[in-house]
Amino acid sequence: MKIVMVKYGDKGPEVAEIQKLLSFLGYDLIVDGEFGDKTVRSLKAFQKKVNLDSDGIAGSKTIGALKAAQKRTSKEEKTPIIPK
Repeated sequence: MKIVMVKYGDKGPEVAEIQKLLSFLGYDLIVDGEFGDKTVRSLKAFQKKVNLDSDGIAGSKTIGALKAAQKRTSKEEKTPIIPK
């Protein structure tokens, strides 16, 4: 799904995709397709964490960072723990 820009007040499958990506990273929000207060707060926190402008708008840089964070997270989960 190609997402151009998603912001506060938007609704639809693009918003749900952003919410899903944030949720997979552990942010506390409901994937309902409505860009409300919890979504903007979660998105701003993520943007701050990865050193992007914390504007609460999911543009191409933010979406790219969200997708890259998913890849890092899934690799970390697959790393076996070796007992001592």
